[in-house]
Amino acid sequence: MIIHRGTLRNWFLLDWWEHEDILCHKLFSSPLNDMASITAEDSAATACVHELKIINFETEVWIDTALGKDGDRDFSNYLDQTLT
Repeated sequence: MIIHRGTLRNWFLLDWWEHEDILCHKLFSSPLNDMASITAEDSAATACVHELKIINFETEVWIDTALGKDGDRDFSNYLDQTLT
C-alpha cells in the first residue's frame, strides 16, 4: 500500500500480486482535509510519477526474489528489500 498526500487529494494505492506475476491495483482517495473519508476512485488514473517509482521498485524486487531465477524463490529476501 502506498499512501501519498498529493497536491489535490490524499491517495491510497493498494496493490497485490495474483497468479505469481499479475499485479492488481485499486486506487482510493480522500480530501486533503479529511483523510478518513476514503472513497474508491472510478477513473482511468493509476498513479503519479512519484508512485510509479515505488511500483517499479516493487516489480523489480518481485521479479528478482519472489519469482526467482530458475524457480529459486526467496520470499525472505523479498521482504528484506527497501527503497531508499
